[in-house]
Amino acid sequence: MERKKKLALANGNYEILQILAECRNMTHFKFRPTAIEVSTALDQT
Repeated sequence: MERKKKLALANGNYEILQILAECRNMTHFKFRPTAIEVSTALDQT
């Protein structure tokens, strides 16, 4: 993946660079459940 980012940067392909640089880790903040989702899940148990 690192090589693809370097090539995109060298070629000035900034749209692709942004896509390649996005975090795909499931612990990333955008995958965290909201307080409402947590509350709903806890109510179902």
